[in-house]
Amino acid sequence: KLVIAPDSSSSDYEEHEELSKKGIDVLVLDHHEAEKFSEYACVINNQLCDYPTKSLSGAGVVYKFCCYLDSLLGFDYANDYVDLATVGIIADVMSLKDFEVREIILRGMKEFKNPFLKTMVEKDKFHFEGQQLSPFNIAWYIAPFLNAISRSGTLQEKQVVFESMIEFLSYQTVPSTKRGCSGQVETRVDQAVRTCTNVKNRQGRSKDAAQEVVMKIIEKENLLENKILAIRLDPKYATDKNLTGLIANGLLDTFHRPVLILNQVIEERDGEQVATWQGSGRGYDNANLGSLRDLLVNSGLVDYAQGHAQAFGVGFPAENYDALVAYVNEAYKDFDC
Repeated sequence: KLVIAPDSSSSDYEEHEELSKKGIDVLVLDHHEAEKFSEYACVINNQLCDYPTKSLSGAGVVYKFCCYLDSLLGFDYANDYVDLATVGIIADVMSLKDFEVREIILRGMKEFKNPFLKTMVEKDKFHFEGQQLSPFNIAWYIAPFLNAISRSGTLQEKQVVFESMIEFLSYQTVPSTKRGCSGQVETRVDQAVRTCTNVKNRQGRSKDAAQEVVMKIIEKENLLENKILAIRLDPKYATDKNLTGLIANGLLDTFHRPVLILNQVIEERDGEQVATWQGSGRGYDNANLGSLRDLLVNSGLVDYAQGHAQAFGVGFPAENYDALVAYVNEAYKDFDC
């Protein structure tokens, strides 16, 4: 009877309506930009109202929602999870300049209570020993492993990690999956931390292989002649959609201009097969060019551009590719890459 959509779904208007017609309520706890409030869902989104702290991540919005439930019900459960909110805010690369965001992460860094987070710190005590927890060491030595498991882990690997974050499950013994340890047991949380490391290494190999292909396409198609790197990966070179954002981030650092990483997707529209390009967009903040997402939406050439101003998912008909690149070239004509 209830779907809760954290860190997502503000713009999924059709899905909200479809669920509503089936008698299913939808609660959205999100921070992504959207055109309007959904008519068919309860949407709590700090970007869509006058709430002053715009730099709360999805994890921060969920934490604030839990705090409000506590205030209604007379409990104090939410603060047991402020460490998760802290890691979520830092991992989502939010600005830490706003007072409320700063206060949340300072509270969360005082003491990690979550068993998975505590074990991660113990595993990497070389990086943490003698130091207090800080946004820096959380960003470097915890966030990338959670990013990897979320983007590149199998369902089973994700389940191991998520269960290790639940206190009554985390220290249970389970059959060991460590190489050479058949027949032995280990705690679920130890297994989860090792799984994260393995997935992170696997993700790195996949990303490096995909990036090598992308660099060849850039050279072959002379894409550096444009103000935006719009890289089309045909089905032969299609990249896991969970890696396109990571690859785009790397290209930003290398080529200092906006990036689109696009996979070909065939959709059925009005009974016909239509070729589209879909993937990840990244704007170049350092150039003060404004919101790349808004620029693409205002072009009228894209089906959607959803997410943040400079980090979003995008899709458009394949036939619009040349016109879209030309549109951005004209808009950024005074920008020296």
